[in-house]
Amino acid sequence: MNRFNEIAPSQEPNSSFTYSVYSPETREFIHRWHTKRGKIIDCETCYDITERNEPLGKHYVRNSYVTNLRMTHDERAKLRAIIDNDTNTFIMKHDNATEGNMDFLAAAAIDELPSTIRILFVISEKVYIQTSFYVKINNYNFVFESTELAIENHFDIDDSIDMLFILLLEKVKTFMKSLGYLNTDNFRINRLNVYLRMERSNFINGVKKMSLPRKFRVKGVTIDVDPEELKRENEKKESCNIDTITEAYLNYKTSGNKFFLTSLKNVNLYCLQLCHTSLELYTVPFYLAGLPASRKENRDFVILEDVEGDFQHFMEITKPVEFAQNDDPKAKFTCEKCNVSYGEKAKLNLHEALNCGDNFEIFETDSNYEEEYPIHFEMKTHNETWLLFGLRNIEKELQLMPAIDEEQLQQERFQFKKIQQIQQQNIFD
Repeated sequence: MNRFNEIAPSQEPNSSFTYSVYSPETREFIHRWHTKRGKIIDCETCYDITERNEPLGKHYVRNSYVTNLRMTHDERAKLRAIIDNDTNTFIMKHDNATEGNMDFLAAAAIDELPSTIRILFVISEKVYIQTSFYVKINNYNFVFESTELAIENHFDIDDSIDMLFILLLEKVKTFMKSLGYLNTDNFRINRLNVYLRMERSNFINGVKKMSLPRKFRVKGVTIDVDPEELKRENEKKESCNIDTITEAYLNYKTSGNKFFLTSLKNVNLYCLQLCHTSLELYTVPFYLAGLPASRKENRDFVILEDVEGDFQHFMEITKPVEFAQNDDPKAKFTCEKCNVSYGEKAKLNLHEALNCGDNFEIFETDSNYEEEYPIHFEMKTHNETWLLFGLRNIEKELQLMPAIDEEQLQQERFQFKKIQQIQQQNIFD
């Protein structure tokens, strides 16, 4: 069997998702890649066989279980420390002992950093990230600091980290060129510093407002569901009662009983899946109602679940084909400002969100430069090379401090001024 990692990028692999009859009683689902030379490669992880009369969503149970966050005891302790200390901001530090720059960054991008951000999404609607490289060029020390980037969905974590690293590396090399260096690879990243800021989740009637992953947001073919407006359109249409659809979906997830879904009319549901072979995020149908006399009567919704796999709400899809369609592997999406090209529209959008890295800052430091964080607490990490600090809410800390005696404060100020006067007299005497 051909493997995905044997496909060269020049082969421009394009994904397909196939549902076919496996036996008289069963149906097969498989994710495949098609190369421009006509080769077909079967995915080793996105594959399932189930009974033909089950909803399509039955195919994805195993994959969803692997995808969803299941916190360890240590991760729950870390989250409990965050909640108990009522903090929304964090500093992560990672020192480079012996690795080359690319190995160091590659390890950081798949190590403690993304896993920590995933934990933050348990209680966050968004996580903002700002990254700094501590770089040594010859005998000079510099800090290259990115602007802040909003990560709006847990599926966007890896691409966001990658783009920050790419643009910071480009900033380092462009800076070296401006100084006249011919070999712009002759530098060393000694430290990675990451600033994280949470925007806590707002729950309305027990539901957490979520955004789609960037890959699907940029398509612009979804709208927020207004339950009352849907009902007003036609009270007799089941597809316009979002409460009925929600109840049916939750009952199916809890019981696995297909009749909760198959009772729905004029409703198509789609879900998001992550391929654990290629790390590709895709959308597939979860439940498709039988075709009505007019296709316009069908309403299409995408299921939004949080990082732990708990359902939150639906968004309506206005153009289902465009929503599910992948970018053409031959397409190039080019930044009008700096002329750099990407193979995915979402990556160009991410690049533009960071303004091509133009607002990244550079400053020189001495070899002993250290940032100070006066009010913080340290948290345990899996990898001992990382340091993780939570920064406490300074305003709350001040509120909790004992009230200041103004009269005593005035006396201390008077004594201090008196000491200063005596010292000045001694200097001139």
